[in-house]
Amino acid sequence: MNKAKLQAAVLHAAVESPEFLGEGAWHHAWKVAKDGHELVLRIPKDVIYGKPAEFNEEELTAEYAATELYYRSVNQAVKGAAPEFFQFHVSEQLSYTLESFAGKHIALHELTRAQAIETGKALGEIYRKTEEIPHGLEGFGYLHWPEESGLRGSITGDVRRFLKEEGEEHLSDYRELSEARTEFQDAVVNDALNLAVELRERGFTEPRLSNQDASPENILMNGTQICLIDPFPNIYYPRGMAGNFMNLYETFFIA
Repeated sequence: MNKAKLQAAVLHAAVESPEFLGEGAWHHAWKVAKDGHELVLRIPKDVIYGKPAEFNEEELTAEYAATELYYRSVNQAVKGAAPEFFQFHVSEQLSYTLESFAGKHIALHELTRAQAIETGKALGEIYRKTEEIPHGLEGFGYLHWPEESGLRGSITGDVRRFLKEEGEEHLSDYRELSEARTEFQDAVVNDALNLAVELRERGFTEPRLSNQDASPENILMNGTQICLIDPFPNIYYPRGMAGNFMNLYETFFIA
C-alpha cells in the first residue's frame, strides 16, 4: 500500500477520514467522507499479480470511462442499482476513482435458497433492463480509449460476421479436442454445441452493453437494493454474459 499516493489522492479529491476497506487484484479501496456523503476511494496498486504495474493512460482511462458509462446506464435502468456518483482522475503521478459507498457485500454462504432465488431474479432484471439502455458507442467488444475518438468498442466491422466466425471457432475447438482426446467425443455434446451456435446467431439483434465481471465481491446490498460495482463492461451479445454468469456460479466458484 502506497501511503504517499493515498495522501495525494485524499488531498486532490478533497475527501477526509480514509478508512481502509480492502483490496482487489488491481486496486486498494478506502471509505472516505466528502460534504456529508460516504464515498469509496480506489487507487491502483503498484504491484499486480506479483509484477510492477506499468502506467498506461489509454487503458486506465478506458477502464474508468467504461465504468462510468456502465454505472450511468444501470441507474437509468434501475435507479440505485449502481453507485450514483462516480468520478476519476488519471495521470502518471496519480490515478484514482471516487464513487458512492454502495453497501455491504452479499454473504452468499448465509443466503437461504429462497433468498438466493430472489437475489438471482433481481440481478437478472438489472442486467436485462440495462441492456435496453442505448450505449451510443461505435464498435463492439471490450471498450478502449483512443485519444482521437474517446470511448468505443475495440472491434470494428460486421458484428454478425464476427459472431459467425466466433461460433465456427468454438465448433472447431471441440473437434480438435475430440480428435486429440477421444474420451471427449460425444454426439450429444456435438449436437448441443451446433444448436447453441445456431440459436445464438438467430437470437442476436445488435451489440448491447453488458458486464462480464459478475464476481460475488462486486455485488453489494444497500438495504434491500442490490448494487453492482467494479464492472468489466463490453458491447456484444448479452446472453453470452448470462452464460458466463451461470458458469461462474454453477462450476467455477464451486471448483
